[in-house]
Amino acid sequence: VEESHIGNIKLGPIRFKHLSAEVSYFIGEKKCWGKGIASKCIKKVILYAIKDLDLKKINASYYEKNISSAKVLKKCGFVVEGIRQSDIVFEKERIKSVLVGYVVNWLNKFRTTSGFLNKAIPNKKNFTWKVLDKKELINGQGLEEQQ
Repeated sequence: VEESHIGNIKLGPIRFKHLSAEVSYFIGEKKCWGKGIASKCIKKVILYAIKDLDLKKINASYYEKNISSAKVLKKCGFVVEGIRQSDIVFEKERIKSVLVGYVVNWLNKFRTTSGFLNKAIPNKKNFTWKVLDKKELINGQGLEEQQ
């Protein structure tokens, strides 16, 4: 198995007062696109946010032309909450940003406890997460994958 950095995922900023956070990610290695890696990582971060941080809302966004991100976030349980018109310049064209959210409710809790998130979480021996305490998260150190 080749070990290399293929992308990033970030949970933050975390707003503990409101029990919410933003999640952002990218897979920079094109050869790794379409393999479910982003979905697996996002589901792991959602599970961490719900179970360990007791967050109730996770927000994300994507460029309207990024159909892959739209599919990934929908697969992870996010729903469209709004659109920012003419928000981003992409390839010399003004495009929309699509705002999505994941709200922890009875359905999502059921999915979590029934394995909806757990089935997609890599639990191979070489896949571990460095989980930081709230102070480290507040200071912007975030969640880092360790190999």
